[in-house]
Order: sequence, then structure tokens, then C-alpha cells
Amino acid sequence: MRRILAITILVACTAAGCGSATGGGATSAPDRPVSHDVPPGSQPPVTGGGATLVTPHAGDDSGWPVQPVRLRAGVGDDGRAWAWASWWGGIPTCYVLRPVGIHRTGHVIRLELREGSDAPPGTACAEIAMLKAVRIDLGLLPSGTYMVRAGGKRVTLTI
Repeated sequence: MRRILAITILVACTAAGCGSATGGGATSAPDRPVSHDVPPGSQPPVTGGGATLVTPHAGDDSGWPVQPVRLRAGVGDDGRAWAWASWWGGIPTCYVLRPVGIHRTGHVIRLELREGSDAPPGTACAEIAMLKAVRIDLGLLPSGTYMVRAGGKRVTLTI
């Protein structure tokens, strides 16, 4: 008997939770929209694709590796090769890009992206991810085809 009663209560509780979220109770919309003004210059510039363009900063720590989710490469009008990497990282100043390592061996260019922290010790850093991007100057390269690698991403660059 207790088993049947327990099952009945469980079914009733489950059914009560499956109702419409908007039906039943009275909900009131706010009297006016909730918003605020963002001071000019307080936010980093936004790049195409929704990523925030960041600049590498030297720091006391070597940081930790980040894994790009997108990698592009090309050649500018001035003949200089470039790479563009995007990744999910933490918010500034708690998580900043360290100088990008560029390692060229023959026709393979390996990019090493690392984030570190510039926050003072004891700072509470929010664990909020943001899409970041950096443009990396690869310099003037001899003509040829190169493989540009960053984390698990690879892209072909033809000069």
C-alpha cells in the first residue's frame, strides 16, 4: 500500500511540474526596459564573427595554452603574411594573451597562444568565457606554400 501511495505522489509531483510556465500565475512585464549605457572606450573593440580583438601583453607568468577554435592566414597588400586566431578565453584583466610564440621550421609555422593573469593576488576573477581573436604578423616570407598550425587547427598559406 505504501508503495502505491509513493508512486501516486511521485506521479502527481511530476505532472505538476510539467505545466506551462506562462499559464496559471499572473506575471507582469516590467514597466520600462532594463538597460544601461556603456561608457565609450570601456569595452574592447569587436571583430567580425563576434570575437573581441585582443593585444598580447608581457607578464610575470608564462600562462597556460589556449586552443584556437578558428585559424586563418593570408598575405597583406604590403606582402607581409598574417594569421588570425580565435579562441574562447577568460575576461580581461584576469585572463590576458601573452606574446604569441611563432616557430618556423621550413614550411611549417607553429603558433603558440597562451593566456596568463595580470590580476593582483587575491583578486576574484569571474569564470566567464568570451570569444577572443588576435592578428599575428608572420612577416615577409619567401614564396611558397606554408602550413600554419595553432593547437589542433591547421591552414595552408600560399605566398
